[in-house]
Amino acid sequence: MLFALPGNEVTAAGFLTAGIVVFGVTGIFVIIRLINSFGYSKHLYADDYLAVFAWALQAVNFGVYIKLLLNIADTTISVRDFTQFLIAEAIIGGFSIYFAKVPVFVLYARLFGIRKWLRITVWTTLGVSFFIFLGSLLYVSVECSAGKVHDQLTELGCINAGGRNGLVHGVASLALDLIAFSLPLPIVFHLQLSTNKKIGLSIVFTAGIFAIVASTIALSYKVQVATGIAVSNLGTTSIILSFLEASIAIIVGCVPALRSFWINQFSTSPIYSKLRSLFSTRTSSSSKLSQDSLGKQSSGSTDGIIQANYIELQESSSTHAPGGYASHPLQH
Repeated sequence: MLFALPGNEVTAAGFLTAGIVVFGVTGIFVIIRLINSFGYSKHLYADDYLAVFAWALQAVNFGVYIKLLLNIADTTISVRDFTQFLIAEAIIGGFSIYFAKVPVFVLYARLFGIRKWLRITVWTTLGVSFFIFLGSLLYVSVECSAGKVHDQLTELGCINAGGRNGLVHGVASLALDLIAFSLPLPIVFHLQLSTNKKIGLSIVFTAGIFAIVASTIALSYKVQVATGIAVSNLGTTSIILSFLEASIAIIVGCVPALRSFWINQFSTSPIYSKLRSLFSTRTSSSSKLSQDSLGKQSSGSTDGIIQANYIELQESSSTHAPGGYASHPLQH
């Protein structure tokens, strides 16, 4: 390979393979979300488009970081040019984390927008967090500008700014996950639904706990980077965890659509019907063979085929919508 990751704990081939797998799995969830929305209402919603944008931004960020690693191996690149590329990676990486969190908030506004307090909380949270991410990135852009960085000595200020930028983004990202986790729970428990449905919906929305865990782990490494702990692979680990954090956030935002897709699309599809019928046939045949071996009489049809009965689950009215680089750690 033409590049190597600092610390040598992760090979280039391993990094590429893991990245492709993660983005592939994330893409599957996004596609299911799109199929569900279009199949249910014949059009896509704002949160669906944002999920696609967030996933595409993650792919771009992954490619940009690979290019950054290639630049590290390029001994002919100047400090100034390399630093400018670091700025670009920081901006794309920072916003990739932010926009990975946005779709779930917009989904909440669409599903539960009748509650004024929730709408205010959603848009206030997204607005404040956007300016936090933007302010931190502007700070990095200034500290790493061509007017300030001339050599490796002045580059140190840019490196320190990158570490602080990652720390700010890590804290803001964790705060977003905590808010997203708790925001829908009061509404779910006040819906006029059976206890089983309330538990089911709660599980769907509390899937955000995985995003909280990912953000917390990523933040712990960003704290170490920002405080200057001299471990060669910290910067790369922080970047990798940022990729995972954003991808998990996108997947979590697609979980409500996954439940709706199963109920409204897949469970009523001919494929599911055939699979269920086949399973019922095999179960019936196995049961008949077992009874014959015991010498018991069997009443009913002799072909052992049982037609499956299908009940289409209807959504309640309250759920009408479908649901670096170690020495240059410009982290996001």
